[in-house]
Amino acid sequence: MRVAERDGRADQDLVVAAQGGDRQALDELMAAYLPLVYNIVGRALDGHVDVDDVVQETLMRAVDRIGDLRDPTAFRAWVVAIAVRQVRDRWRRHQTQPSAAHGWGFELAPDAADPGADFVDLTILQLELSGQRRETALATRWLEEGDRELLALWWLEAAGELDRAELAGALGIEPGHAAVRVQRLKARLDAARTVVRALDAAPRCAELSQIATRWDGWAAPSWRKQFARHVRECVACVASWQDLVPAERLLAGSALVPVPALLAATWLRHALPPSAPSAQAAAAKGVAGKGKAAKRLRHGGHGSRSGGLAAHVSAKLVAAAVAAAVAVGAGVVYAATSHQPQGSPSATAGAPGAAGVAATVASGSASASVSASASVSASASASAKAAASSASSPAADGASSTIRFMGKSTVLIGRISNDKPSVSAPFDAQYQYVVSPPAPSSNVYTAKSCPNGTNWWGCVWGGRGGLVPHMEARAAQATYKGQPHPQTMMWSWFELPHLIPNATWQDEVKAVNRVDLLTRYLNDYRFFVQKIGTSHDMIDLEADFWGFARGMGDVNKVPAQVTAAAPNDCGNQANTVAGLARCLISMTRKYAPNATVGLHLTCWDWPGNEKKCAKDYVALGAKNADFLVGEVEAVDAGLNALPENGGHNSFWSEKKWSAQLAYWKTMAEASGKPIVVWQIPVGNMRQNNTPYHYKDDKVDWLFSHMDQVASAHVAALMFGQGSDKSTTIETDGGNLFAKTIAYRNSGGTPLK
Repeated sequence: MRVAERDGRADQDLVVAAQGGDRQALDELMAAYLPLVYNIVGRALDGHVDVDDVVQETLMRAVDRIGDLRDPTAFRAWVVAIAVRQVRDRWRRHQTQPSAAHGWGFELAPDAADPGADFVDLTILQLELSGQRRETALATRWLEEGDRELLALWWLEAAGELDRAELAGALGIEPGHAAVRVQRLKARLDAARTVVRALDAAPRCAELSQIATRWDGWAAPSWRKQFARHVRECVACVASWQDLVPAERLLAGSALVPVPALLAATWLRHALPPSAPSAQAAAAKGVAGKGKAAKRLRHGGHGSRSGGLAAHVSAKLVAAAVAAAVAVGAGVVYAATSHQPQGSPSATAGAPGAAGVAATVASGSASASVSASASVSASASASAKAAASSASSPAADGASSTIRFMGKSTVLIGRISNDKPSVSAPFDAQYQYVVSPPAPSSNVYTAKSCPNGTNWWGCVWGGRGGLVPHMEARAAQATYKGQPHPQTMMWSWFELPHLIPNATWQDEVKAVNRVDLLTRYLNDYRFFVQKIGTSHDMIDLEADFWGFARGMGDVNKVPAQVTAAAPNDCGNQANTVAGLARCLISMTRKYAPNATVGLHLTCWDWPGNEKKCAKDYVALGAKNADFLVGEVEAVDAGLNALPENGGHNSFWSEKKWSAQLAYWKTMAEASGKPIVVWQIPVGNMRQNNTPYHYKDDKVDWLFSHMDQVASAHVAALMFGQGSDKSTTIETDGGNLFAKTIAYRNSGGTPLK
């Protein structure tokens, strides 16, 4: 809906028709302006959990009061002004002390911090920003709380969605005053852009690094000023500000961040009177949340023209949301505007259903993923895998008797490897990181012993790959109540971050396009899966990397020198990141035919963009893998909440869990593979928030909602600390042990 593209006369006609009671005209207006309102509110509140409520309130006020608009040509400016007033009202209603988590002027409710909805991350990932455009988006985090309202409007002005008169009108000031405020905002934004550049520089300026030793890692305005002062005066940092392209040129013509389908579904619940349920309302209950009756209009007019139109518009908008949700598990819906971002996902394209997934599993189609270059035949690999573990997903009728994963028909419970917990509860699996640079040279693979001081995973427990047989033997020899209770070994393969010392995430992706580095990496992975051999292990491939690659563009186009790095194993794969993922899966089939392998899910954009995430993982070869690996948080919520860690609220709510499970279910059904949830924090609410005794709510919630977990096609829950000082299995007061014992005593929850 760019200023240059939108037909003002057509909008005027629609407004006049809507004021006269034309429901279709009101439909078109609300659908056209929903993305604009969402982007204003989303950026002004930086993705805060209240964004949906404020957008809903804005649209409902526009619907209820459209009859009061005297000048139909001013509709867009009028809607924008309503959105800004609603944002201000939100601030005033919650004005207390500045939040440690976000720095704006209201205190967050216990479930208010929503890291998945971070609008900066959504902007970068969903619009696939890179280079200076990405730096500009990141720089907005360093601005003052008072800048956010103006930033939201100016960003859209620069993108061509608003003009200066509309910006000034929304703020209630004259255009001349608006120009002054915008210039000051741009100056602060440019200073923040230099800070982002300088901090991301490799290598970073030594003096800047010294200053940053006192920095808590939070993008605060006070630190922006200190860093920017250094960058302006430092000869080494001169490159950070010399070639800045004006921000408005970078943003010109950029698309709007797409609207989450659940936002429209939530609006439905508040708009439709209970006395007038519709087919759309019934269908949307599965998306918007069960057990909650639709509420009446908030601003009266229940029997009036505006009240009836509000209900009608809500139902029409949510019908599109429901169509998308049914297809991709509450994915993205693009409202009907005159401009749809190029390459945006269709709201009606379907994803493989549960019945298709079950049929795929039942047919043993895992053999189809075996590379033609594999020395083990496809049929032999499939039969060996079937004997050890059947990757699964829900049957069409919900039956679970024939669904198995890693030899079990119920959701598996695992934990990070440690000898003591092996005998404390009937765990099904244990996991172990494999973290190091590749071997220093290819000679190490055949040497009789490791060179002294070698920092390589293969030089642990006996040398030259001894870590693998040692951990496998420990898992196989696990006991419970004095009786043998063998466990499955899961490996978290995590080497790509270590190809280049002190690498940024961009460097990590660029590294796979260097033949020398990728050759060392694939040589190391080949050695690793050769050590696994015929064991029935699980392999989790590269946490975060696939998300970094998605941030660089289309995974089918981001370059990787696959064929040159492993011509004998992966000569038939594409020289892209997608080809690299498929290469790793193919090598697993070839050298470890009984092992199962999964791609780590890193879709930071998943709230509202599940469909693109699913499409990218299918391109990466998810359908050729055996499972996908999901995660929630790396550390306990109580540890995250400390001021030195940013005061980040990572406690969970029913709303968060519902969205998370819906996302996993979408990804499972799109790929035809189950989800293994990894590195779940083990704290509980009975802890005292001291080192190794931090509070968290995820263990208790998961064990008390196992039916919901299984219905999301989760096949395994793997618990363990993700950082130093987090609560451990030994320091959680026996909570995980007790929950696991009770779960197994109950017979477990069948896979679905």
